[in-house]
Amino acid sequence: MRTWHWPQSVLDVLPSEVSPISVLIGIPLNVTKVEPHSRLKAKDALDNNFASTLMVWPETGLALSPWQTSVGPVILWRSGGEPISADDACLVQGFIRSLLDKSDGLPLNQEAITPSAFQEFKCFKLAEEKQNSLAEQSQDVNI
Repeated sequence: MRTWHWPQSVLDVLPSEVSPISVLIGIPLNVTKVEPHSRLKAKDALDNNFASTLMVWPETGLALSPWQTSVGPVILWRSGGEPISADDACLVQGFIRSLLDKSDGLPLNQEAITPSAFQEFKCFKLAEEKQNSLAEQSQDVNI
């Protein structure tokens, strides 16, 4: 996971899908599949659990089949050039992962997928990081 800055004119023409849960928490994220920088040899090398989690539908607790296996690398971006960093993406993915962990394979509790619930999660995680000096600290949070 890295923060790279892509020209908005490039992003605007790439095919993308919007992360369903990111919309519900008020931070719509476009997800664009891209080709790997180098040839990958292992069959499961294109699996991307991070991207699969971002593409989960709350009604089912699952991602659609094109997002389940062999996803490959992706670009996450916000329309209009709004900032999104690797730290931001990790917070959104962590929030979704926490919802999935609580669901036990059932559809997600849609009442728990709100902008305020995400902000509470974010504040808790950032405070948790600060309490542990050995933990990796988020440096670039924009959301």
